[in-house]
Amino acid sequence: MGIGLLTAFAVRFFSPRITPMQQIIAVIASLVGIVLGKFFALSYGWNQGMDGMFSSYSITFFTDNIMEIAQPMDIVFIVLAVVTAWQLPAKMSKRKEAANDANEAPATPVE
Repeated sequence: MGIGLLTAFAVRFFSPRITPMQQIIAVIASLVGIVLGKFFALSYGWNQGMDGMFSSYSITFFTDNIMEIAQPMDIVFIVLAVVTAWQLPAKMSKRKEAANDANEAPATPVE
């Protein structure tokens, strides 16, 4: 969910207006972040540290065995990240537009 939040905030920060294309970019970025996080965690464990993390053996082993490495709980985290990355930018955009509309509304004089 944290990865979904980060991608949603990044998309909202760099886009003046949120469209479904920006939401798709956030979802793809969150999926890439999950895969990279899984790779870094497992490669760090296999190599007993940072040395050899990006060796061809680590990369090949990870890509060849990604389905065996994945655990059922990963599905829950993927769903949470994707849903968050899809919904949050649109909600943040609507909230910002509502705040801008409220600030731009002409004040009525009080008698």
